[in-house]
Amino acid sequence: MASTESKDPSPSTTSTPPTRRAYKGSCHCGKTQYITYLTLPPPTISATDTTTTRFRKCNCSTCHKTAFFHVRVPHEPEDFLLLAPRNPFADLADYTCFESRIHWFFCGTCGVRCFAFSGEGEEREVDVEGEKRMVWSAKREGWVKGTSAKGFDYLTVNGVTIEPGQEGFDMREWMEKGWIAYLDVKDEVGEPRLRRPYDGGAY
Repeated sequence: MASTESKDPSPSTTSTPPTRRAYKGSCHCGKTQYITYLTLPPPTISATDTTTTRFRKCNCSTCHKTAFFHVRVPHEPEDFLLLAPRNPFADLADYTCFESRIHWFFCGTCGVRCFAFSGEGEEREVDVEGEKRMVWSAKREGWVKGTSAKGFDYLTVNGVTIEPGQEGFDMREWMEKGWIAYLDVKDEVGEPRLRRPYDGGAY
């Protein structure tokens, strides 16, 4: 089936200027808390551009059965800060599958997955809303998005765990304005595209 997206990224059609803001997110019980920095609306609307905030739905069995709504940020070590717990490898439940490269972390109390990760992480002190706090993030030094000679660096945020009602954040417009990209990881035949899921996927 032909892609419904042109090859060249299109500028955002909304009249609101793209603005980078910090958005808070959490699991249902609140034991997992984070901040992610999103630029909304995305400066470009594309299924393949990695330099902007991206919204993605995948038809692979892992993403589909966990109902994971991917929000991909352009600069993972700076754009995602885990406030609690401080070490996801020690303090969150974990699920890996297939090649076991990606850690699909989830809260051991409420079961909610806030993010998935592959690579090295680090604890560091950052300014959070004017206060110095220790956080966990992807390790800045040596981070290479995707597959490289050193391994596989990957971070994705589960969009449904971002708190609603924050300025500039309205998940309805992601669908209404055609910002969501759909991936064909199940069959690995189609290229990422906008507007319509592949077989086995969902809107």
